[in-house]
Amino acid sequence: MIAIDTNLLLRYFIEDDIQQSDLVDRLIRNAIDSDENVFISDIVLCEFVWALRCAYNADKSDVIRALEEIYSAILFRFQNNERFKYALKKFSQKSGDFSDYMLGYIGFNYHVRTTYTFDKKLSDNDYFTLLS
Repeated sequence: MIAIDTNLLLRYFIEDDIQQSDLVDRLIRNAIDSDENVFISDIVLCEFVWALRCAYNADKSDVIRALEEIYSAILFRFQNNERFKYALKKFSQKSGDFSDYMLGYIGFNYHVRTTYTFDKKLSDNDYFTLLS
């Protein structure tokens, strides 16, 4: 298995730098040809979403489609499939950020009672409690 960072994942999807995108495409093809998986960490997923939304001004629907494509690709492996699936589902349905839902699920995985936040967008999420 190999791992890629946020910049490589962005080049794979955005293809805004032809030379770098070609290098990433070659790397991915080599992994496929070698029957290797490509690991994408939680941090890379969160940075990927942030970059698409903030640096590339992508619509939320476009980000969701990209995440769904990543999640459904047999090639990719993740730190925790259920966490990714949960965060993607909540991000698709609610107004919180993808990284918030990842954070809430991480707390759940570590048996925290709740994660306190000031973010009102998370007030209806079972893993968060508004601090007021």
